Amino acid sequence: MSFVTRDVDFSTLVYTIDQGRVVEHRLKTLCEQYADKVSTSGGTVTALHTRGNELWQWDSRGRQALRVRGFDTAGQAEEARMLALLDNLLSGGRHQPRVYIDRGHAETAFYDERY
Repeated sequence: MSFVTRDVDFSTLVYTIDQGRVVEHRLKTLCEQYADKVSTSGGTVTALHTRGNELWQWDSRGRQALRVRGFDTAGQAEEARMLALLDNLLSGGRHQPRVYIDRGHAETAFYDERY
């Protein structure tokens, strides 16, 4: 199930709880930080990436990239990539942090976890 819709402002500040404190992030930075990575002959890269106006995905071993979809523009391809990364982040795998849209919610959750 996808939690993400269009019109997301990836420059928005969001909050997580990390090592006993509330941490502020730009949404784009957090999405990229928790994106699936793969080792390729060129180094470690984000598995989902764009090439011009196309969206590509590396296989789990980093040996072959498969074209996911083409778009009319490079901007549309990047938007699709970021929406997919956000969906992955919000799907809540065990390594993804819980994301809060405002500091108050994060502080309340932090307090509730501690006490």
